[in-house]
Amino acid sequence: MKHAKHILPILLCLGLGVIIGHYAGTPLPLLCMLAVIGAFVFIDMELAVYVLLIALPFSFRYILPGRFEIQTPTEPLLGMLVAVYWVKKSVAFSQGKRASNAHTAVKETFPFLAPLCCYIFITFLSAVNTPVLFGTLKGATRATVYIMFSLVVYAVFRPRGIGLLRNRPTADDAGSVLRDRASRYDERCLFVGGRQLRRLFIATFPTAAIAVIWTLFVLIYHIDEWQWTSAYRHAPFTNYSVYGSFTAIFFLICLSRLLFDTTPYDKVLWIGWFACFGLGLMMCFSRGVWLSVLIAVVFMLLQVGNRNKPAARASGVTRKKILFIGAAGLILLVCLNLPGVYGIVMERIATTVDISYASNRARLLRWAQAMTMFLENPVLGKGYGAFAMLYEEDVALVGTYTAQFQLGAHSEYLQVLAELGIVGFIAWLWLNLAFLRYGFRSLKRMNSPSDSFYRAIVIGLMASELS
Repeated sequence: MKHAKHILPILLCLGLGVIIGHYAGTPLPLLCMLAVIGAFVFIDMELAVYVLLIALPFSFRYILPGRFEIQTPTEPLLGMLVAVYWVKKSVAFSQGKRASNAHTAVKETFPFLAPLCCYIFITFLSAVNTPVLFGTLKGATRATVYIMFSLVVYAVFRPRGIGLLRNRPTADDAGSVLRDRASRYDERCLFVGGRQLRRLFIATFPTAAIAVIWTLFVLIYHIDEWQWTSAYRHAPFTNYSVYGSFTAIFFLICLSRLLFDTTPYDKVLWIGWFACFGLGLMMCFSRGVWLSVLIAVVFMLLQVGNRNKPAARASGVTRKKILFIGAAGLILLVCLNLPGVYGIVMERIATTVDISYASNRARLLRWAQAMTMFLENPVLGKGYGAFAMLYEEDVALVGTYTAQFQLGAHSEYLQVLAELGIVGFIAWLWLNLAFLRYGFRSLKRMNSPSDSFYRAIVIGLMASELS
């Protein structure tokens, strides 16, 4: 019996393989795989989240054919996670259970629930103006599942105690008893939270670095096509926008920890991560990504030393900023001296406002199309995802290579206005500002030196949101 738990998964895999091989071309293999994924998620949602994060960098290009175009394996896992989450919530509600914390008097709710629900509602409401109803509903459903993943993560990790209770006020009449209970609970929270964060790191950073290094080799091999999307053939990422956005998140988190975390950790390892993702950012040759990361870095430098406590001395803060700027300048100088890199980077920067440059004219056409779509339906827009379905590329400007996924409007603001109108734009701003406000409020509660790690994570995530 003690070996049954090891034998049963093997038998299930063999059975699934037989079904896939014998009934290929029928819906049965897909249904069986969904059943297996559902059972896996029901057994351990946290493990399913880790598996999803491990597979994420390699699922942008691997698409199940058909009208739904499901990214594999992340989107089946994601959909099942959301479905299982709501099933469990429904069962708990029907049984009269309420999620509560025995150590706090105030019931905790998801901090972005109101703007999140408002944004989801508007994505579906925008379908009233869309010329492609199925495409808009499919896009809105997919966006809803992705947005709901934040609720899943909150439910999976928050009850385990990721958070600092000692910074929250306790009831005045509780006295030292509640404070003592809160401090003991806080120690357990920090221990469990740290363990889960280590698991998240193992599930995200190594595979992200592998995907970025893989893409770097592909881009170097296709260096003559650096200005085209075709340079990303055989890479895990489909275009420079996806690649740059993905790499920027890890780059900013690494930078944030190097700047703000004063707790003991392996700095050599994190400098290696920082150099890897920094080189990846430079090789994406996206001026928009470079500019957004620069804005995020300026935001992070403004946060250096801003801890609302006397221990943060101005001289130490200035020295850290100077060291960072000097190290960044040295790394940039070394990278620019690599063969062929300097000329390409300078050409990319010099042509930023050159109208005769093909990519700039293509970008202006996209902006004009987005404004036209917004003016046609200023209240609710043209429908979620309508821009990519309606816009047609100019072959004379972008070449004949057909990307797997078309790019957006090259401006998130204009694309939201075009697809969701002014109502959706307000909801989108509300959601983003709520995230930043929550981050600033969290930073104000992190005054202890032991909180520097969490402070670094919060600032890194806020910088990623700004970028």
